[in-house]
Amino acid sequence: MINDESNISRLITMSELQEMTQLCRNTLMSLADKGEFHVYKLGKRRIAFKLEEIEDWLTRCKVKLS
Repeated sequence: MINDESNISRLITMSELQEMTQLCRNTLMSLADKGEFHVYKLGKRRIAFKLEEIEDWLTRCKVKLS
């Protein structure tokens, strides 16, 4: 494990990372509800998205912002 913080510009705690992950999941689910993505169930609790659909959506967002 690396403990040298001298060359790290910003650290993120595990709880911050979990919060960001939950926000990302909620955002993706909200967009899926609007028909932007397909959601795939993998077992009882796991879900998945098609990476190509997310990449296409991000590209469309980038074009809109340009």
